[in-house]
Amino acid sequence: MRYADWTNRLVTGGYVSAKDMALFTSAQEYGAFWFTPLTTNALTVFAVENPDADSTLLLATRNWHGPAAPNLAGLPFQKRGFIVFRKGGDGAILLNSQCQRTDLIGSGGKFNYLPLP
Repeated sequence: MRYADWTNRLVTGGYVSAKDMALFTSAQEYGAFWFTPLTTNALTVFAVENPDADSTLLLATRNWHGPAAPNLAGLPFQKRGFIVFRKGGDGAILLNSQCQRTDLIGSGGKFNYLPLP
């Protein structure tokens, strides 16, 4: 499944409105005050299957690059913090200093920690 398919299924399935999906998946990044803010996709969604454990990583903000990366980086949140959600529905708002926690990706499954294209 591709990222666009995932978002489309959430909207057409009635789980979230198109307006709310646009808010969830986009953020504006402000640079210097004279630049027009950039709108960017705020999330990375990971492949998850039904038999995967509830602790399997479902999504994270795009500035988190996995537990091997020493720091957060990139649009839209830089090093200000990041958010993760797991298949089971639990989530967390975390600090840059917590970005190398290996427990964030969970026990995983067949496609553990594989971003949707």
